[in-house]
Amino acid sequence: MHTVELVGAGNGGVATRVALAAGTGYFTQTVGGGPDAPGAGSLFWVSDTGVRYGIDNEPQGVAGGGKAVEALGLNPPPVPIPWSVLSLFVPGPTLSRADALLAHDTLVPDSRPARPVSAEGGYR
Repeated sequence: MHTVELVGAGNGGVATRVALAAGTGYFTQTVGGGPDAPGAGSLFWVSDTGVRYGIDNEPQGVAGGGKAVEALGLNPPPVPIPWSVLSLFVPGPTLSRADALLAHDTLVPDSRPARPVSAEGGYR
């Protein structure tokens, strides 16, 4: 077990860390609600690093998910978790088949360009 900081915890009586087993994760589904909560039943993968990944809920006629859930190898039923708890984890990108199949034909330039090297082998 190791502890992970909860970024959305803030101050005032809310837990700021959670213990998660290393190398594991949790297939979850939101329950409850709130003014800024996603729709009830939204699916997420919570990693052992404290990141929550939304899961594209493409319909497939299966309770607990669709094509993305199947492609990820997740086994329904998901663990129900209130949005008020799930929102404390760091948001990650959405996991979807469409995003996984997206091809890129260019690379993003490195924002840290290499430093020039002098003839003597040292940095300038």
